[in-house]
Amino acid sequence: MYEALLHHLEGVCSDLPGVDLLINTPGRPLNEATRHIPQRGSSFGESLRLALEDTFSRGYQNVVVIGNDAPEISRSYIEAAFAKLESAGPQTAVLGPARDGGYALLGLSQPCPEAFESMPWGSEQVARLTVERLRRSGFRVDRLGTLEDIDNRSSLNRFLDRARRGALSKLAKRLASLLTTSLPHYDGRQGSLQEILFVGWRALRAPPYTCLN
Repeated sequence: MYEALLHHLEGVCSDLPGVDLLINTPGRPLNEATRHIPQRGSSFGESLRLALEDTFSRGYQNVVVIGNDAPEISRSYIEAAFAKLESAGPQTAVLGPARDGGYALLGLSQPCPEAFESMPWGSEQVARLTVERLRRSGFRVDRLGTLEDIDNRSSLNRFLDRARRGALSKLAKRLASLLTTSLPHYDGRQGSLQEILFVGWRALRAPPYTCLN
């Protein structure tokens, strides 16, 4: 599932005009043709902060970072993030909030370490606290529309139900097929997944992040 979601978002992000796609992973990238930034850091927040700083250190002026757990991020959503960064000038941030109180996308015109320090990751306070810290650091913050990311079995099932009927039906079928193969009892109903699946899922929902400019 991790690889399927990452490949899907690689496709969404590819060939954006004037944008480079970089993948930040702890090991070798899944796609050897993609530019790779080795993942550093001992925690979720530290890895995210360093991924952004390492990207800026390569000379990029605007960086948008997404995780692989928000498959409904679209090409137009990413383009809107860059448009906001480019039109507002220096010390600009853009946040794509997630329905659970976190965020699915964060764009910055320059690093802001304060946005990642001692953050209660996984809580409903993440987006609010991030905006507060960015503003205290002098950033203008714009927002995009709210998305739902995949954090647990309930949000996964909601995504599968929606995606089966829309443009992401191919991805939904792929994920459902993987679930059926690994969990033969899975029938797609709410609450039918075993907790053991999401012990592993939570371990994999930290970066890689997709860094773009």
